Amino acid sequence: MDNSLVYIPAGLSEPAKWVTPTSCVWDGPKCLRTIYVLKDLYPQNSRLFNTILGVEDANITTLVQEARTITKSSGLGYILNLFLEIEKLLKDNTTINIPVEARTLKIFPIRNIGSVAGYDSLFSAHGADEWFVADCSHFHRSFAGKIPLLALDAADVGRLKRLLQKVGVEKRRLSIVSNGSAQTNGGVSFLDVETKAFRSKVNSILRYVI
Repeated sequence: MDNSLVYIPAGLSEPAKWVTPTSCVWDGPKCLRTIYVLKDLYPQNSRLFNTILGVEDANITTLVQEARTITKSSGLGYILNLFLEIEKLLKDNTTINIPVEARTLKIFPIRNIGSVAGYDSLFSAHGADEWFVADCSHFHRSFAGKIPLLALDAADVGRLKRLLQKVGVEKRRLSIVSNGSAQTNGGVSFLDVETKAFRSKVNSILRYVI
């Protein structure tokens, strides 16, 4: 039985269509592309859609459903905006658990070795693929193009703390997995002329110090 009961008018790039209520929400973020926000289309018909057809506002399940449609043709700005909406829900309600499915979805845009702009691949949080999160600006400067990195700058990573934690990306943060060590490079040379000149002035210098 066809349950396509909701009419969606033609958009800028899509023809008019009939869709099921499960493909819709009453109210939701502007970044949704594959799920239709009916409040924007039929603001006077909340009773019909909310009460009779049971259409609800966007929630975490809705946003993960939208994330499921991310492909390599999806713009980086769209992916970031969707991630930020998920983060907002997690921030506003700390009792919300993100669906386990989100950990296996290939939705994280990655810049491969040699790449410093856009993104090249989509990997999952729990996949075997090696990639990391540059969660500090100095890590981003040091490792961009040298290892596979999440294609977001450190400032945006900082705005996605709950999402990254909930899906298990914490172990990929460079601030956690990297170890720093200091070393001195270059040779050592003695400055004989300068040293002799300094030694000849030691007594005069000491008069001012002591």
